Amino acid sequence: MVTEEPETGFYDSYSNNSTELGFIRAGIAGMDSRATACDLCRLRKVGSEEKIDLLDKRLANIESLLLKQQAPASTQCSCSGLTPDKALSEVPISVKDASHVHVVTEFDAADEAPPVEGPSSLRFQMAATRRLTESAAIELGASCYVNAVASAHRVVGPQNPAGASQRHLAQSPVTYRSMPLPPTSAVIGVLRQLKDNPPSSFFVLRCFLPCSEFIDLCRNVYFSIDDYTAIDFIIVNSGLHYLFTEYFCPPSLGHPELRKQSLTWGAMCRNALTAAVATIDAGLSAKAKNVQALILGTTHAIEMAKPWLAWRLICFAGQLCMAAGFHDETLIASDDKSTRNTKALLFWHVYGLEKTLALRLGRASMIGECDIIIPKGLHSVCLPRLWDKVVPFWVANASIHGKLYDLLYSRSAQLVSQEDLCDRANGLLSDLKSIEPVSLANPTIASSNSAEPMTKLEDVLAISAKVMYHTTATLICRAKTSRASVPSFSPDCLSYARATFDAHFECVPLMSGDLHIVNLYLHWRLLQTPFIPLLVVFCHIVETQDTSDAQRLKSFADSLEQGAHLSPSAKDLYDITRQLCMIAEKHIETSSEQDWASVPSLSTLGLSQFYPAIALSENYHLASEHVQSNQDMEMMFGGEQVMGFF
Repeated sequence: MVTEEPETGFYDSYSNNSTELGFIRAGIAGMDSRATACDLCRLRKVGSEEKIDLLDKRLANIESLLLKQQAPASTQCSCSGLTPDKALSEVPISVKDASHVHVVTEFDAADEAPPVEGPSSLRFQMAATRRLTESAAIELGASCYVNAVASAHRVVGPQNPAGASQRHLAQSPVTYRSMPLPPTSAVIGVLRQLKDNPPSSFFVLRCFLPCSEFIDLCRNVYFSIDDYTAIDFIIVNSGLHYLFTEYFCPPSLGHPELRKQSLTWGAMCRNALTAAVATIDAGLSAKAKNVQALILGTTHAIEMAKPWLAWRLICFAGQLCMAAGFHDETLIASDDKSTRNTKALLFWHVYGLEKTLALRLGRASMIGECDIIIPKGLHSVCLPRLWDKVVPFWVANASIHGKLYDLLYSRSAQLVSQEDLCDRANGLLSDLKSIEPVSLANPTIASSNSAEPMTKLEDVLAISAKVMYHTTATLICRAKTSRASVPSFSPDCLSYARATFDAHFECVPLMSGDLHIVNLYLHWRLLQTPFIPLLVVFCHIVETQDTSDAQRLKSFADSLEQGAHLSPSAKDLYDITRQLCMIAEKHIETSSEQDWASVPSLSTLGLSQFYPAIALSENYHLASEHVQSNQDMEMMFGGEQVMGFF
């Protein structure tokens, strides 16, 4: 009799199994015809072991082939096949780097709920504008106008649920170390340009990192055999993306191929940065470099139309600043002057971004004014020329934003009387006027023929400060008539909204198509706060058919076209402005052909108590059926989107 083999024998070699099978067959042949059932089971068991071994070997061969095919693809750094529009999911991912893979889990969509946004958010106010525009279209009854509003539904209507825009992150494990990067020759070339001709804005926009330190970080990431951290990787690729796509990007005239290649390298840095931001550890230590990386991740999220991600990152940065004592003059007194300067500037950078993003999303700021004991005037810190005036105004304006939400747009503010709300708004307007820079009180229009880039940048930033100033004033005045018995815009609200557009038109010729300046203006002026003047002017057109405001809106939409390709958030702003302009033109055209009944509730932009649910007419539903679902754009107003974001 052949004894039963132990369990470990299941994975012996094929030759040993064949020998054992021969012995069993011989034993069975020597038995009489009355073979027991146990003997037959043993025979079948050995046959099964053979099949298991064969399958095991075949799987090993398949795995080996897959590793051989993927390894070369993951180590290549080819940039010819990747364009700025390529999705992250198209980038090959190495399986050799499995220790660094960060898997983003895709949760059940049914469990997701869109984040609640307060009345100060653009999404909240745009939703009200959309409902009332639909109502106006139905009341007019003109089919062409109804169809126009239906076509615009894909832009201003509700979009995918929260998290849908980041669903691509869950398609596969993403590791920033396997992302394709620009060739070393291109990196060396752009770093040499940076060393010889550093941009005036580099120090401020790259979180107060001197060019020499940035070059050293690039050397550690791109040319070192030692390991590097995700924090270093974020700082390096953020700076390189800025250099490739803006400051050192060749002009389109005369160098189209070089420009395309530079933008492609910039897109590689952007995609690598996106992957690295997704790996940021919640246990980061409270030190300056980590705060720098979080700020850069925040600005990247703003440009990528992901305000909710930006707010989470900047709140994390604020927590690190508070933990490290950057907000407390007594806690940084022992540091040298350069370190104190950097810590204070980093804190005020975080402060400005957090206050502005909180207002943009309809949230209370998480940085309490009562905890800050460093000078708000920034007189003790050193800033380059031009920025020593721009940054203090930006910080002071952000402080007004924090008060603006708390006093006028928060849940508790909705409980006070309209009279108290007006008093609060008037007080905030007085505070805002007290920080108005001298250059705004006595503006001098700079020449559009400025030859030096620095001069053009100075001109644009000085004049564009009026855009920030008037936008904030419009938000304040909007609350003054929010609950009046006959809702309407106050004269100063409409006046400030128009002044915002006029200040914008002063900046447009000064930019002269300079990508660096256009990017600064779009992302640090127009997209920093809820751009309410756009909706105020639009609603005024719908109410009064004002042709001058319609022309103002059209000119604004045309001016945004030159920067629409710079980022998803810039494209979103351009698209929604173009759609609102189209609706306004169609409304004026339609209302001129028939009597128009005024819709006073259009003036209550941003206040849900004046917007009852409106059942859409049959005509509207029929028109909506023609809007293809594959044309839907995930823009400012869906899920975790306000002017877009993750």
